[in-house]
Amino acid sequence: MKIKEFLKKYLLPKWPAYLILLIIMILSVCCGIILPQIVGQAIDNLSVKQSVGEKVLIGLPILYIMVVFLKIGVTTLNESLSLKIGWTVSNNIRKDLFRHCLTLELDYFKSHTSGEITERIDGDVSQLNSFFSSFFVNLLGNMLLIIGVVVMFYKKSWILGIITTIFIITIFLAFQLSQNKIQMLWKETRESTAKLDGAFEEMVQLQKDLYGTGGKEFCTNIINKCLQKNKKDIVKAQFIGNWPATFFFSALNLLEAITFSICIYQFYRSEISIGDVYVLTSYISMLNIPLSLIRYEFSNLQKAGGSLSRILEFWNENSHISSGDKKLLKKPSIVLEDVYFSYGQENVLKDVNLFIRAGETVALLGRTGSGKSTLFNVLSKLYETDRGNILLNGINIKDYNLETYHQSVVVIPQDVFLFPGTLRENLLVFTDKHCSDEQLIQRIKLSGLKDWYTSLADGLDTLINSNMLSAGQAQMLAFVRATFQDAKLILLDEVTSRINFESEKMFSRFVKMFIQGKTCIFITHDIRHLYNVDKVVLMKSGKIVKVTDPNNINFEEIKEFTDEGISI
Repeated sequence: MKIKEFLKKYLLPKWPAYLILLIIMILSVCCGIILPQIVGQAIDNLSVKQSVGEKVLIGLPILYIMVVFLKIGVTTLNESLSLKIGWTVSNNIRKDLFRHCLTLELDYFKSHTSGEITERIDGDVSQLNSFFSSFFVNLLGNMLLIIGVVVMFYKKSWILGIITTIFIITIFLAFQLSQNKIQMLWKETRESTAKLDGAFEEMVQLQKDLYGTGGKEFCTNIINKCLQKNKKDIVKAQFIGNWPATFFFSALNLLEAITFSICIYQFYRSEISIGDVYVLTSYISMLNIPLSLIRYEFSNLQKAGGSLSRILEFWNENSHISSGDKKLLKKPSIVLEDVYFSYGQENVLKDVNLFIRAGETVALLGRTGSGKSTLFNVLSKLYETDRGNILLNGINIKDYNLETYHQSVVVIPQDVFLFPGTLRENLLVFTDKHCSDEQLIQRIKLSGLKDWYTSLADGLDTLINSNMLSAGQAQMLAFVRATFQDAKLILLDEVTSRINFESEKMFSRFVKMFIQGKTCIFITHDIRHLYNVDKVVLMKSGKIVKVTDPNNINFEEIKEFTDEGISI
């Protein structure tokens, strides 16, 4: 996506709101130009020796107060509407970025920490908030105010008009010439901030390991390095970014001095009135506001430009996983033909050939690093094979639509994730089907979690967190959640590895009941589970060494396919 497409997608639909903002800004500009004129007229009326009518003495202050209240009203309305637009647009971007994030390959998440990704989706978008809410309107509105003030200068004193025009053009050129350099500095700052956030998040997640290994000093050094880099980038960006501001205020002070001197000279020569002196000096002071706001908007533009380039980089990260238009509508037969897969230069799957009938249950057995989990990743379309074909119901896996395929495949890893929310929300998070509370409770009890559930004071409305469940209970709850999905293919990775012996028997019956009639592949190191399958696949070093019937298992033979310390 390019910048033009980005702005068209998110700003164009809001054009009515931006039009209203522009009208409000024009009203505010008119009020700002009128107010000094009213005061100047009052000063001239009071300075002349002839008597001034009572209506004028009363009318001008009343008019001034009315214009002030009008300006306050339109300013308040402008702030309220611009905030609403900014948050609406930025939240739409966050939602779209998050959806895009879910389509990326696992390789992206391996090379970027969750803190870096969060910074792209939230931190960088937050930098764009003021840009979306007010940049164009404020820029145009303040430009109109500057033009109006300059016109009044030409009307009152053509010399001041020329001088003011030269100063304003010089200030804008200074802003423009420094913009690209400062924008790049702010981009570097956002990147170092993202790395710092990622480092903090990783260290917090590793706190249990740090206590046991004495690695606190090492992690502290990493954080210190990230902090120093971030500090250096921020100081550099702010220091260089303040150069245009320093030039701006110096030029404005010089312009005020010149204007005041010329006004005194022209008043002395009776070329302008005392009221005109007030009006012209007020307009010079008034220029401070629009020029300051424009400087502020340009400063935000530099920061927003850095964030926008990072957002577009993230947006242009595309998944290389093939996605067709086919849907997996029934339990699949699976054929793997000469499948190869590698992580970089490391071959993980080598010449894998396998046939699984629809509805069969297959156990994968092999040591750590034999390629079992990688085979799961390939079958669940998280990765794409280097060579070979994978056919489901005779259709190449590449021809299945990626989104609908993921909805038809259930993958339960060893380390499960429970979402922040109630127990009910956790169970139904992956389905749009309506399920009664009775159905939910029944499956919880069938899984072996009856005692745990009855201990919950609020039942299904209990807020769930990881501290409320053991690792085994979390695995069981994740499997209960999977039973509410319309799964055609089930992939289980050591689904009972963390469940205690007392609960395992009942839970195993629940698993068997759920996978009955579905195509299921599971990884196991527990020999007891091999008797309830149709096939046992033995893997070693990325290859399928043997496919055997569970009734013909040679215990001595399969010892080499189990990790050390596992009893068979």
